[in-house]
Amino acid sequence: MKSPGAGAAEVLPDIVITMVRRRRRDISLTSSSVLGRLDHAGPRRLGELAQAERVTQPSMSAIVAHLESLGLVERKSDPSDGRAVMVGLTPAGRKYLRGRRLDAAAGYRSLIAELSLDERAALEAAVPALTHLLELATAPVQSAEVEAVSR
Repeated sequence: MKSPGAGAAEVLPDIVITMVRRRRRDISLTSSSVLGRLDHAGPRRLGELAQAERVTQPSMSAIVAHLESLGLVERKSDPSDGRAVMVGLTPAGRKYLRGRRLDAAAGYRSLIAELSLDERAALEAAVPALTHLLELATAPVQSAEVEAVSR
């Protein structure tokens, strides 16, 4: 017997992967993830971003440099440590994300419109749980988790 939520855990990755593949992509998935993380969590140090995205700091530096060249992020001195740099979204970065989310929502809306009324109601009832899943997924990664993954 499956535990509650097991069916959702099996189908959610397929839905997300399928929807990601259907969308136009003008930046990498990791770059998109960085923008989303900065939007949800606010400005972060390069090291924090690298850890959260599970990439090396030099790789994150290259990602941030690319996003910076597109005008989507900016680097500023960390007010608590003048030697460190914080990366944050620019107004153009927020606008870019808003556009991407509107595009994604339109894609989901067209699929949801094909569901029955009962299926749409069930999906709507799941929104609080899905929102909580998003919060859990975007929470800062703990150092022990990163060490366990890199072993």
